[in-house]
Amino acid sequence: MRWLGSALLLLGTYGLLEPCFVQVRRVSLICPSVPTGFRGLKIAQLSDVHYNALIPDSRVLDAVAKIQGEAPDLIVLTGDLISGNPDEVERCARLLSKLHAPMGVFAVPGNDDLKGGGFERLRAAFEKQGVRWLINDAVALERGGEKLYLVGLDDLWFGHPDLGAALKSVPPSAFRVLLTHYPDLADEAARFGIPLVLAGHSHGGQVSLGRPVYLPAGGKKYPRGLQQVEGTSTRVFTTLGLGLAPHPFRIACPPEVAILTLNGPPV
Repeated sequence: MRWLGSALLLLGTYGLLEPCFVQVRRVSLICPSVPTGFRGLKIAQLSDVHYNALIPDSRVLDAVAKIQGEAPDLIVLTGDLISGNPDEVERCARLLSKLHAPMGVFAVPGNDDLKGGGFERLRAAFEKQGVRWLINDAVALERGGEKLYLVGLDDLWFGHPDLGAALKSVPPSAFRVLLTHYPDLADEAARFGIPLVLAGHSHGGQVSLGRPVYLPAGGKKYPRGLQQVEGTSTRVFTTLGLGLAPHPFRIACPPEVAILTLNGPPV
């Protein structure tokens, strides 16, 4: 059984190394109803930074550099920027301060952002860096004379997500992109006819041995990559995220930044 011990040691060593190598995942999103003016829109998504002692500043800066190198039109942050310690807020905000895009940087909170009661501090720190929070709220983006509505939800565990309230000022016929920390809320988004949901939270299980090993509540049904809500046209993309929680390793779930390009139906 010595081989088994060696194999486990090798696997464990790899698991500690994999988090060091940030990947860029490029995904083409075919959305038949996307307005013509928004076809080709490039969205950068960063999620689950979980900034703390386990993730060095260099890794966060590497992710930022990779995003900026892709020249996105829009940047979205889908929660868990910190790991529940309010004292990490200002430094995390400074590390992410170089994120810029022509159409702006938008964020929604995750459970660890609200843990410990320090969210207002986090919110203020990121707003100071030009990040706009969408918490049960929506914003109209304009391009080519057309509009796309970016919709954001509050946290599911410690907040009060209200999709109806978020959509109150959004025309039902408008093309909408929902930002939420929790991919499993895509089922609710489908009931409102939202064509695209961007989420994080699950880390893809953080360890994937044929299937995700650990999936948190709210991230079990749509744990990674691009999926479709059964029986609907709603698609959900779940990024693997950048950081580590609760374990300090990743296996077959490398940290990533996602570059998503909106495209219309094939001609």
